[in-house]
Amino acid sequence: MSKVKEVMLKSLKINRKEIFVLIRFAEKLKDPKLGMYHFRIGDWRVIFDYLENKIYILRVAHRKDIYR
Repeated sequence: MSKVKEVMLKSLKINRKEIFVLIRFAEKLKDPKLGMYHFRIGDWRVIFDYLENKIYILRVAHRKDIYR
């Protein structure tokens, strides 16, 4: 795993109160095959699902590679 991905995953550890803030700033994806939501961290994207008050991170990748 690259150093950037490792730092991003550490920064994504959130508590229950922060989940609602994350959902508020996330954008819904048009293609549900990829996931339900995404958000940006600089040039990086995080795709995730939100089910039963839990966030499931599906993919973390650079913006040029995330939707391929």
